[in-house]
Amino acid sequence: PWGKKARGIKTRDKKKSSNKLIVRRKDKK
Repeated sequence: PWGKKARGIKTRDKKKSSNKLIVRRKDKK
């Protein structure tokens, strides 16, 4: 489900802390 959250990162402003982690994971890919 993290992948879906990363796609909705724009609407996931409430989880900015988690967004950063997700973004980092996407950057590694």
